[in-house]
Amino acid sequence: MKTIAFPSSVKAELLSIATSNKYQQVIDILRRGRDDELIINDLIEAQAIVDTVRAKLIDTQLKYPNWDDELPNYNEDHEEAFQDFQMGVFEKTVSYISHEFDVRIMT
Repeated sequence: MKTIAFPSSVKAELLSIATSNKYQQVIDILRRGRDDELIINDLIEAQAIVDTVRAKLIDTQLKYPNWDDELPNYNEDHEEAFQDFQMGVFEKTVSYISHEFDVRIMT
């Protein structure tokens, strides 16, 4: 078991994602400990949290398909929405957890 210092705002967003998708295992993990920490028992739990943000990243990319400025139908609003999630919750979650666990990060 590892306790990881973790931004409370990111933990709250992860809990919101897990709750809205009914990811019970992830909800249980995120309800452990204080608002500013993650308590993760093993690699399986760490991967479940990373998989949650990976799924949300894919969902965000599908909702905002014209986020890349190299696309012919580039849309600045799409880029902003996609980048907000990718550079916020996704990268922070992966960064904190990958320092402690050897998780798969494929995007």
